[in-house]
Amino acid sequence: MPVPDAMPVLKDLGYPGSKSTILYGAGKTEANSIKALLLQGYRDIPDCSYSDMGLSVLQGNSAGWIMSTVVLAG
Repeated sequence: MPVPDAMPVLKDLGYPGSKSTILYGAGKTEANSIKALLLQGYRDIPDCSYSDMGLSVLQGNSAGWIMSTVVLAG
């Protein structure tokens, strides 16, 4: 289940930042999954106040979709 806000999880892990966002993408190929993620995050990605990032890519589920998730934090 997608997490709507990364900040509570980051705070539990001891992250000192005050700003975060989560970007999701899905596609039948890795390229399409990343393209969907970039299209969703076109406003957030250029924000220079995000200084840290994390990435997850899940492949091979039964439906054949590739899921990409990026957490931007600062």
